[in-house]
Amino acid sequence: MDMNSHNLTTKDLLWFRHEPNALGTFISDKREQLNMTANALAEKSDISRNEIVRIETGQRKQPSLNNLRKIASVLGIRYDILLVLAGYIPHDEFGGEMDVFFHYPGLTSEAQIQTVEEIVRLLSLHPELTTDDLNDVIKHLNLLIVARQMQTKE
Repeated sequence: MDMNSHNLTTKDLLWFRHEPNALGTFISDKREQLNMTANALAEKSDISRNEIVRIETGQRKQPSLNNLRKIASVLGIRYDILLVLAGYIPHDEFGGEMDVFFHYPGLTSEAQIQTVEEIVRLLSLHPELTTDDLNDVIKHLNLLIVARQMQTKE
């Protein structure tokens, strides 16, 4: 999955600011989502395994820019996100829209991510929608899920 097109919001970054090991947690979560070991990340990024472990455990708070670029490339994540989490870019200078892959690791396809982003975009353009309207959207989605589950059981 190509995650390079996604952004983080200031809200996301504020949450991470309170996470003692934001960078390491983010990297290890992304690595694990790809079913990749620390050894594999080290090998593919040409960074020592010990350095990968130091970054993921928070022993290395601000890795080199070169190492962050390599990790971003191997994991398919945006370099600037790692720069923010490592403290190179202040969170309040980082703009962007909701990063759904970041908040919802259960989304496993680019189509799912794009669908959620489109729903968010449409909702932001239509503040006139009522709570009942939004509940109808959820009901329709639930009906679609149930119908799909029934089809797969047949």
